[in-house]
Amino acid sequence: MAVFGTLALLDARVDAGLTTPEEALLTKAELLRNHYLDIPFSTDLYHAAALGDGWQAGAVAVALSRPSAWADAKATATFALNAASRAVGTLPHEATGWISAAYSGLHRATPPAHRQRNLQAFSLQVLLQPWISSTTLPFIWAGLRAGTEAVSDSGASLEAARASSGIPLGLFWDFQPHQPARA
Repeated sequence: MAVFGTLALLDARVDAGLTTPEEALLTKAELLRNHYLDIPFSTDLYHAAALGDGWQAGAVAVALSRPSAWADAKATATFALNAASRAVGTLPHEATGWISAAYSGLHRATPPAHRQRNLQAFSLQVLLQPWISSTTLPFIWAGLRAGTEAVSDSGASLEAARASSGIPLGLFWDFQPHQPARA
């Protein structure tokens, strides 16, 4: 008896000409938005789902926090930074969520022997984004710190990235980003 999953069924429908690739993508995006986890990462798919959620760090961010999303770490990191950049101007607390999810997902996906180096590189990449400013840095730093806490990481990689970022130390002190109440 053959067994198949929802994603395989959607792919089979496309192969049979019963569904367009665009319809399948939007259906998968809807599944992802509704916490159907471990859907393999695809920039187009995750973008469609995040767009559907108004770039809020919801189910798509949760998916980023899982190791299965990091098979192509460069593409996943690029997506996470793009998502944070889209949210930070109007929903800065959502940018915190995107960065936290990405940090914790990369931590979980990286073998221990390479973890510190990868997390330091990711953290530095985050801190050096052109959209980081004195007003957005508190939210981004909070996201990185939350990522370390989510996976019980020592934060050594994060501190090393901070030290090499060239951002004045004073900007990292006493951050308490305002978290608006959610309805």
